[in-house]
Amino acid sequence: MLDQHPPGNPGRFNSIGLGRHHNSRPVTALIHGLHITISDATTGEILRELTLDTTR
Repeated sequence: MLDQHPPGNPGRFNSIGLGRHHNSRPVTALIHGLHITISDATTGEILRELTLDTTR
């Protein structure tokens, strides 16, 4: 589930912005190394694809 205010997790990313429209929507996160794909858990629609920038 996406949450407006996810709990912190030091040393790791703690949120990926998807916009207010998707707030509290059940999602699936596919993580392969630094590549992340977020999709709607119900429809399979890809909501976001990104590569983590380890320098930030």
